[in-house]
Order: sequence, then C-alpha cells, then structure tokens
Amino acid sequence: MPRYSRPQPWELSANWPDVAASDSAGEVARLLAVNLRKAMGGRSARAVAAETGVDHTLIGKVLNGKTWADLATIARLEDALGVDLWPRRTDRSNSVS
Repeated sequence: MPRYSRPQPWELSANWPDVAASDSAGEVARLLAVNLRKAMGGRSARAVAAETGVDHTLIGKVLNGKTWADLATIARLEDALGVDLWPRRTDRSNSVS
C-alpha cells in the first residue's frame, strides 16, 4: 500500500509565508513560521540553534515551509525563546478568508 504523501507547507500558500494558506494545517505551519521569524529577531538560524538545541537546518526548513515542525521541536523552540509560536485559533481564523 503506498504511503500518503502530503504537500509541504510552502505548497499550500500562494506566496509563502506572506499569503494565507487555504488549507488549515498549512495556515498553522505558515503562522508558526511567521511567529518564529519574529521571535528570532535579527538572529541567524545558527544563533537560534545554539540557543535552543534545535538544528539550524531544521529551523531553516520550518521558516521556508519545507517541513512540518513536530511538537518536540516546537516545544524546545518555545521554551528556549520564551514565546508562544503555535498560533491561536483566533489568529488562524482571522488570516484565512
């Protein structure tokens, strides 16, 4: 039986990460990337990796929509950065038309 292949997050937004995704999971991934970029400020992925213990290539993939971030990764990033990255439901409903 073939394994289901879902699209990458960036494929669900017309202009990642600036345009809302029509898919609800894609929109969560997009808003998570936007929140992560804000939390990083001007720091590089390598600097944030050193702070959080999350590999810099994984941080880059989350920011570019090339992977679906797992809960352990999100928790490590949130704890180390001291911010909530997971978008609230109200944030998601306000961005998808």
